[in-house]
Amino acid sequence: MAADIRQLLLAAFDVEHREHVTAIRAALGSATPDWNDVFRRAHSLKGAARAVDLPPVEAVAHRLETLFERVRTGARALDREAANAVHLALDRIETYVAGLQDGAGPDMPADALTALGQCLGLPGEAPEDAAPPPPGAPPAEPPAPPASAPPAPAAPTPAAPTPAPPPEPAESGAAILRVPGEAVEALARASHDLTSTLAAQAPAAEGLARLARLARDMRVGAEALAAKSDVEAPALRALAGRLGGFAREAAELSRRQAAATSAIEGAAFRVRAEAERLALVPAETVLGPLARSIRELAREQGRDVDLDLRGLDLPVERGLLQALKDPLLHALRNALSHGWQSPEIRRAAGKPEALRLGLEVAVRGSRLQVTVADDGPGPDLARIASTARARGLLAPGEADDPETLLRLVFEPGFSTAEAVDTLAGRGYGLSVAADAARQLLGSVRLEPREPAGTALVFSLPLSAARRSLLL
Repeated sequence: MAADIRQLLLAAFDVEHREHVTAIRAALGSATPDWNDVFRRAHSLKGAARAVDLPPVEAVAHRLETLFERVRTGARALDREAANAVHLALDRIETYVAGLQDGAGPDMPADALTALGQCLGLPGEAPEDAAPPPPGAPPAEPPAPPASAPPAPAAPTPAAPTPAPPPEPAESGAAILRVPGEAVEALARASHDLTSTLAAQAPAAEGLARLARLARDMRVGAEALAAKSDVEAPALRALAGRLGGFAREAAELSRRQAAATSAIEGAAFRVRAEAERLALVPAETVLGPLARSIRELAREQGRDVDLDLRGLDLPVERGLLQALKDPLLHALRNALSHGWQSPEIRRAAGKPEALRLGLEVAVRGSRLQVTVADDGPGPDLARIASTARARGLLAPGEADDPETLLRLVFEPGFSTAEAVDTLAGRGYGLSVAADAARQLLGSVRLEPREPAGTALVFSLPLSAARRSLLL
């Protein structure tokens, strides 16, 4: 029973921590962040982690809280070093919490605490240096006015009126019901089957209406015969009366059948609409981890990147997002590899030192458009043409206009990389993207960006996932 209760608490924390992490990331990407709200988010995250007994998350959140306190009071700017440390900390927290779903608590790498400690100028980077105060003392730090004070004030007397975390995340968590994806898919199939069955019932009402018309015609015929025959008149009039009753009954049954079918069709339509709505999830839930993966790859490569994520709050069918997840990871790795330039080259070109990678999800009419973009050098058309000719994809005299060349990069094994590394070079990343787009009845294109860079654009029908679900 205790284990069940803990799993429920962790499930609620999973929802709450994602809200805080998403809000902090959004603030970091904003031109005018609300640092008071960011500080409150870190403080609430720390309190929520303490409530479910997750000391590693609590320790990292504590240092985030201290850093944001200094930023909001003007004691420190959120420069590149601090922004990278915050992103690393958020990535580590998300990875740690995701690992809890497997049952055993994962290890929290010390690099996030170390990076935050360096930003805060702490004397040591061991986790205990940043550990929050014991439960007996109020942990809240918001009232501490000295901008240069160490992370944990010695006597936080004014903190007494500020009790632990605000209640709103718990309310939002209680309003969320976690439903397995298989259950949503089963509901969608059942609602589709119900609609199909109802469509097959439509002829029944029409058949009853035909019987009513036939009975009326027979009654009229019997009455005409009765008028001509004195001998059979009584029997024919009795038959006409019975046929009239039958016609009225059949007409009434037809009317009731049509009304019932219409009402059930309306209910079935609403069930199907709700099933389709349940299948929608914020794009962040499936595509969010891609940002962590790319930031981790960039750290391993020693490359400084700025990630610009847009539209991840858009509700999209989970099946469609799942089908796009791997192709988008390939696309982001490709952008990190081919869009990368040294800081010196970027400075000379008037760009910021950090490579800017973008992932945008948008709806254009009845289509989903997902774009992976970078502000690197852009497609090297000369090298693409040279590689295409070497592989026999372009004849010596064949036109090598940009549109043709940019289509060739989706050929399996096509790569302009000089060497194979952990990011790219085998020529299958864009091929995977093209295959996925075809399977989803959509398209993908590579295009140069102005003033510099490359964009990979997926355009897919929103109904693609629903169609594959019901086939």
